[in-house]
Amino acid sequence: MVEDLIRSICQEALIKLMRLLSGERGMPARKRKATKRKARPLSASVKATLKRKAAKSKRYTYGQLARVYRRGQGAYLSSGSRPGVSMSQWAFGRVNSFMRGGHSQDNDIKRKKRATKKKRTKR
Repeated sequence: MVEDLIRSICQEALIKLMRLLSGERGMPARKRKATKRKARPLSASVKATLKRKAAKSKRYTYGQLARVYRRGQGAYLSSGSRPGVSMSQWAFGRVNSFMRGGHSQDNDIKRKKRATKKKRTKR
């Protein structure tokens, strides 16, 4: 009976030691509070380029193009990209594709057409 107790204690200690060596933790890790990261502001040259594209387009606003640019940055970081393409190039490529009506990944940003009011005529 004492031998069984010693054997079980040794087995538990051995399991804990193996977990420590393999990187596993025996106890659950503490949950961190989720903090919302604040996005870094766009550089002056990026802002100027997006504003120029928006003014030239008349179909899209600067805010829409900035949102697409941010999504392009996120796509670059999350899904990877081709070698030799910088994050800025990837994001501007997405903006250009959005403006030309290429892929549909940013269709939710496109401005919806507003219904025009019909003028009432007096009878």
